[in-house]
Amino acid sequence: MTNYRLQPLPGQKLRTPGPLNGAQPRRSQPLRPTMLAQADPENRDESQQAKALMDSEIQKHKASEKPVLAAINKFIDEAFRSDEITAEMLKGKSPAEQKQIRITTGLEEDESPIGPPAKYLKKALESATHARKLDSLDPVNRSAQYYFHTRSRVAATPDALKPFSMMGGALFAAVWDGAKWVLPEPVESFLMQKDKDKPNSPPGGWIWGVLGAMDGLLDLNKTPGKPRYAKETPQEALQQIIKPLAAALVNSGQVRL
Repeated sequence: MTNYRLQPLPGQKLRTPGPLNGAQPRRSQPLRPTMLAQADPENRDESQQAKALMDSEIQKHKASEKPVLAAINKFIDEAFRSDEITAEMLKGKSPAEQKQIRITTGLEEDESPIGPPAKYLKKALESATHARKLDSLDPVNRSAQYYFHTRSRVAATPDALKPFSMMGGALFAAVWDGAKWVLPEPVESFLMQKDKDKPNSPPGGWIWGVLGAMDGLLDLNKTPGKPRYAKETPQEALQQIIKPLAAALVNSGQVRL
């Protein structure tokens, strides 16, 4: 059999087939999930449905926590109302009339009708505890009681020690609520059920206890007045903390997105 070889023409070099312009051959890359979703309409639809379902669950969760905020702020209003009325009564009155009002309300001669926030947070805790006794399974009053337990204790702590009180209150709320998740029902009832005629509320209030401890940091004893309203759910408050930290890490170059 005769072997035939290609021979270059005079003055030319034999060129072998290969990539044009010296380019390296491209390696095949595995398709990413997003590429698959874009390539397959059915996968794309499933991805969009999953995202829509997740967004819906997040919105439901936020909506379920709004009643807790409303209950907390209602208890704050009720706790402050009587002293607010007394302060209004004292305005514009003569010394003799003020003296009579102070005797009626139990105020000392030089005592201000408006006390520190800790005074009203303690009253709010008492109201939330009473409401929880009426319906021990209500998760709204359960969460409000967790919130006021920690916030009232942190607020009553000397201002310089509030950070330590905050950490202790948040830890206690997490441990107490976590015990409900892990302990068997008979053991939980024996150790944690104060009123034997009423069942314990379901677990889940610890995050509100953490939020209450954080809010208590700003309830300064030297600044009398009505306690601030709770304006954010625990998840919203955590986002406000995490976002600046994440941005700082990215800007410092320690984390790359």
